[in-house]
Amino acid sequence: QQLVESVSKDLQEKERKKALSEQSLQVHIDNPRAASATIKTIEIFPNETLYDTINTPLIDDLEFACGGNAACSTCHVIVDTAFFSKLTPPEEDELDMLDLAWEPVDTSRLACQMKIPQECDGMVITIPREANNLF
Repeated sequence: QQLVESVSKDLQEKERKKALSEQSLQVHIDNPRAASATIKTIEIFPNETLYDTINTPLIDDLEFACGGNAACSTCHVIVDTAFFSKLTPPEEDELDMLDLAWEPVDTSRLACQMKIPQECDGMVITIPREANNLF
């Protein structure tokens, strides 16, 4: 049973990687909390959230404590101003959680809520130095 589940998971990951290579976009993540301050580039499908893509520890220090339900602010990120207006506006529940985030700014979003359109290929987001986990 475990072997079957493992093989199935491996096949799903291979299919995802193949599809990503055909239609993906890149997001650059600046993480000042990381041990070595570098910008990491990830590939995602258009109109996915970072939560949809990163349910594995691909990005250090970006939590999704509430499971992507906009019920916390642990996935608070700051979007580069050049891309912010290309995102769909946040809904009221996201805005409520951003009020509780660590030092929010005008271009703050919750990574679990913002769907990243194709026109945001190359977008840069920054993970704040701290996070408020009230969940």
